[in-house]
Amino acid sequence: LEGVPMKQRTARFRAVLALCRPDAPPTYFEGTLEGWIGWEPKGHGGFGYDPVFYLRDDRGRFLDRALAELSRDEKNAISHRGQALRRLRAALERWLAD
Repeated sequence: LEGVPMKQRTARFRAVLALCRPDAPPTYFEGTLEGWIGWEPKGHGGFGYDPVFYLRDDRGRFLDRALAELSRDEKNAISHRGQALRRLRAALERWLAD
């Protein structure tokens, strides 16, 4: 990505979980985390792309903070996997309550 301007370095983590029940078609639960590919790795946490995956705020503004710089609790609160899992859990709780 050398020479690629910041506005063209956008990135997204996406997770999709499926709930398959014998009495219904599969239901899918998605989570996304928007960001951008940073200029250099930062932080010591996480794995994979976390050191170069920089965050964007709710308004789409580029932040100078990599996913690898977050604590485990901070990352779990915003992660794409956490979003999808929380949506799946809510659906399971509704299904079990019926």
